[in-house]
Amino acid sequence: MRAKGYKVEAKYVSADTEVAAQRNWERFLKTGRLPPESMLRNVHRDVSRTLPDAIDADLFDKVELFDTNKTGELRKVLSKSQGSKATIHDDVLWQRFKRKADVEQDVHVC
Repeated sequence: MRAKGYKVEAKYVSADTEVAAQRNWERFLKTGRLPPESMLRNVHRDVSRTLPDAIDADLFDKVELFDTNKTGELRKVLSKSQGSKATIHDDVLWQRFKRKADVEQDVHVC
């Protein structure tokens, strides 16, 4: 994308997997839409595995990670601009985000 003159900016939001699963269920009760929980868990794991490497590889012109565990509150966890060192705004939340990468794959994805 950069070769074509585009800037690549990424904004990620994350919540603990159990919080996301509960929100998934609450959304189902309101809308009738229920993506498989195994898919939700695998995506959380995969993003937590992939994003740190993408940040280290300087793939983005700008990247930000936000935590949404507290309903209605967006807490900045990390930010980085291309060519600079990442700023960890909340190390506890950054470590929680990265720990999600250690979860075993749920093979019950439909």
